Amino acid sequence: MEHIASRRSIKFYVNTILGCLFFLTISVFFGYTFVANTNDDIKSYIIYLLPLLSLVSFIFSILTFYFYRKYVPSIVISNKAIEVQNKAYSLSDIKFVIYTGKQPFLYSYKEGAEIMLNDGSTIYIYDELYANAPALKTFLDSVLNDRTIINVPICIYDISSENIIYHTQGIFSNIKLFVISIISIAITILIIIKANISLYIMLLPIFTFLITCPLVSGEMYYFGINEKYLVIRNHVLFWRKHIYPISFIREVVYEPRYKWRKGLRIITKNYHTNFRIAETLNSDDWQKLQKEFVNQNIKVRYEFKF
Repeated sequence: MEHIASRRSIKFYVNTILGCLFFLTISVFFGYTFVANTNDDIKSYIIYLLPLLSLVSFIFSILTFYFYRKYVPSIVISNKAIEVQNKAYSLSDIKFVIYTGKQPFLYSYKEGAEIMLNDGSTIYIYDELYANAPALKTFLDSVLNDRTIINVPICIYDISSENIIYHTQGIFSNIKLFVISIISIAITILIIIKANISLYIMLLPIFTFLITCPLVSGEMYYFGINEKYLVIRNHVLFWRKHIYPISFIREVVYEPRYKWRKGLRIITKNYHTNFRIAETLNSDDWQKLQKEFVNQNIKVRYEFKF
C-alpha cells in the first residue's frame, strides 16, 4: 500500500450535526419568540434582546461546524509525505510522533495520536473521530520506523481450559441495576396480591426489567486475566466475550467517563482501542487487575484514582 486516506467516523458526523442542530434550534426559538410578541403590548427590554440572542446562537451553529472540520481535517499519508487539508509535508518534516495518549480537542481531551512537525505545528489523529484511525497510525508507524505491524484476530481463542481470574463484585454491585431489580420485584409482588389485576398488567414489571437491563449493560463489563489472555465479559450480555492475547496488548488505560464512572481502555499493538465501563469493580479489583498488568509487562496509564 503506497498511501492511505482518512475517513471520518459516524461519531464525527453525529456530533457535528447534533451540535449544529442544537444551536439552530435555540436560534429559531429566540427568533420565533420575538416575532410572536412584536404585536403585544409587552415593552420589556428582554424582548428586544431576543434577535441578538438568535443571531449569537446561529453564529455558534456555524462555529460548531467550522471547528469540527478544523480539528478533524482530511489526512492522506504516503510513503514520502503527509497531506493535511491539501497541504503537504515531507515525512522528514515530522519531528516526533506520540501514537497514544490524550490529545486536546476543543474544550476537552480525546484519545489519539500527536504528530509534531519541525515548524511547530501539530496534527492530531483522534481515535473516535476517524473511522480508520488505527490504520492511519499503523501505516505511519510502518513508514517512519520501517517495520511491519501484523494484525492479530480477537475473540477466536478457546479459553475453556484456561485458568482465568475474573475481577468483579458481581452483577448486583451496580446500584442502578440493583435498584431496578428491587423496584420490579416489589411492584410484581404488589400486583400479585391484587387478585383482580389482569395477567398483562402483572407482566408489566417483568417487561420493564427486561427493557431496562440493556440500558445499563454498557457499564456492566468486567475483566479476567491470566498469563496468556485478557478477557472482557458483560454481566447482562453474558454471551459476549472479547479475548486479547497478552502479547498483543500495547497499553491499557484506567480511564474515567463523565468523572464518576470508571472504565478500561485496551490499546493493541496495531493501535485498535476498546473502551469498556466497569461499574462492578471496586478499588480492590482495580488494584489487583493493575498488579496483573504490571506482572505481564503491560504499560498502564492512570487517569483516575482507585
